[in-house]
Amino acid sequence: MVEYGVKKITTNPRLITESEEIVRIVDGRTRKTRAFVIPSTYEKLVERLVREIEDRKWARRKKEELENAGHSGDKETLEVLSEAGMKSVEEYLDGTQG
Repeated sequence: MVEYGVKKITTNPRLITESEEIVRIVDGRTRKTRAFVIPSTYEKLVERLVREIEDRKWARRKKEELENAGHSGDKETLEVLSEAGMKSVEEYLDGTQG
């Protein structure tokens, strides 16, 4: 991974477009990370992670809807719902997907 300041990127955008590494863009004054740029060679991994994140958001929303609707449901079912999909991300990252 390489790291560049926001100012450096704005004056030389080729640093992003030509990079084959993940680029971290950092605010020079605050040292806060502002963004990551991920090369297209990681596209399949990024798509999978985005899908998993969206699944988790959906599960959290459904859990909240059930709780707000007064559904007392068993806690175990609600927790399983909120954790849906994370095992497949871990397997993918470990290379053990089935």
